Amino acid sequence: MNRLLRAFLLFAGILACCGCSQSPPPESTALVGQISMNPGAGQGNLLLVHVTLNSKSYLFAVDTGTSVTTLDRALQSGLTTMPYKEAVNGAHSGIVAQAFEPPELMLDGQPLAFNHFVVSLDLSALRRISGEPIMGILGMDVLSKCRLRLDFENNQISFLGPDEQVSTTGATALEIQSSTPYGLPSINFDFLNSKNASFIIDTGNVGAGIISPQLYTQVMQGGDAVPGEVIPAFTQKGTSLTHQVRFVRSIELAGVDHPGLIFASGSVNTLGLRFFASYVATFDFPGHELYLVPIAPAAPSFDAYQSNMAIGLEDDKVMVLWVNPNGAAGEAGIKSGDQIISVDGTLTAGRELWQIRKQLHSPTPGTIDVNIIRKNQPMQIVIKLKKISA
Repeated sequence: MNRLLRAFLLFAGILACCGCSQSPPPESTALVGQISMNPGAGQGNLLLVHVTLNSKSYLFAVDTGTSVTTLDRALQSGLTTMPYKEAVNGAHSGIVAQAFEPPELMLDGQPLAFNHFVVSLDLSALRRISGEPIMGILGMDVLSKCRLRLDFENNQISFLGPDEQVSTTGATALEIQSSTPYGLPSINFDFLNSKNASFIIDTGNVGAGIISPQLYTQVMQGGDAVPGEVIPAFTQKGTSLTHQVRFVRSIELAGVDHPGLIFASGSVNTLGLRFFASYVATFDFPGHELYLVPIAPAAPSFDAYQSNMAIGLEDDKVMVLWVNPNGAAGEAGIKSGDQIISVDGTLTAGRELWQIRKQLHSPTPGTIDVNIIRKNQPMQIVIKLKKISA
């Protein structure tokens, strides 16, 4: 029960929606074709596609961790309201959303097929955290009909036809199950000493993933991980804090060793986009199979030296949304509400947030020079990065 309005955990996942409408889904035609992957996908950015509504193109996040397609409230005009609301449930919050008849949405010139309904929510918090003009979320009501291949080596998103063969050369096949809450897709594998652990496939999580309290206890007691940073979880109900978990042992799956992974702690286990970026991953949802082909050795998903602050986009300005007073940025004098003008001499204007975030940490000791504006006054602050728990 995670997903992209649930708690972003530095916008780590999207939302799960539990519907009460149980009529059989209509017959539909799956998507077929290939489009370019957006810059930064799997490297700190979401997986994004352009969807057309009423001849206008909008940016949508592709989220296997969301059960129902969601539109921003700004797109409600012209939608037909259904005579009920739907409970939108997430790991950190619950929201009741109005249901609408699915509009005619097009992806790469092809109509998207829905099961029953779509919902509408205010996605401004998602835009703020991601820095992307996201106006919708494609959920499993659409994706469950697709054979989706994410090629992080060649930066391509492919929708395979129903008769198109999946290349299994060098691939590890895993069964995709849908027994998780709200029917979200999951896989089982041996996660360190936890045999046959179940993980939701969550492409709406930009990080490596999330681990549940039970698994958190197991890996901590087994000495497989240590506490990481405290980070903010942004929800529509406000900001709360959660903990990261840094693994000191590599996690192996499908021939790839993943060293130094960082997971957030939450209510369920998930695998995020950063985890799958080490593969050509084919999600054959109708066939209930996941095929993973390694493309390169996985790099550590964390840098040991951190600034411990969260940034977002407000009115096209890069702003500090949260800072740990005991972290490097807090001790240097950075405050929530500061506008960041440049980092190490590089202006933030016109740059992607995921690129700027990469400058706020390092694998080695050092400092970063940050130019800010606070209450209309320019300031230069030097942040000495602090090493997180060893």
